[in-house]
Amino acid sequence: MDNKFNEENDYQQSEYKRGNDRMTHLENLLNKERSDRIQSLNEQLAPIQSQMTKNFTDLEAEKNARVQKEREILENLAEESAKIEEAIITEQEERLEQQGELVEKLSDELKRQRDKIQ
Repeated sequence: MDNKFNEENDYQQSEYKRGNDRMTHLENLLNKERSDRIQSLNEQLAPIQSQMTKNFTDLEAEKNARVQKEREILENLAEESAKIEEAIITEQEERLEQQGELVEKLSDELKRQRDKIQ
């Protein structure tokens, strides 16, 4: 009876070991499959990631160039605006001066006319 019990126990132990070995083997295969898939996906995604990095770099460079160009345009507009304002002020001053000269000439002419009349 002990012998039969030992045989059954040995059989159960061997089945347990065989099952455990099979499970370990399958887990190893699953881990290998997982790592292979990850590696394969990384290899497939690497060119895409590289292109995306390049595109983002190009986009940033283009954005910086546009911002710089906008700054230049705004500076040019400010300069041109200042020139126009200066020209307007100069023209106003010249007109006021001419108007003053005309008023003075008219006053002189009116005074001369009055003097002639008297």
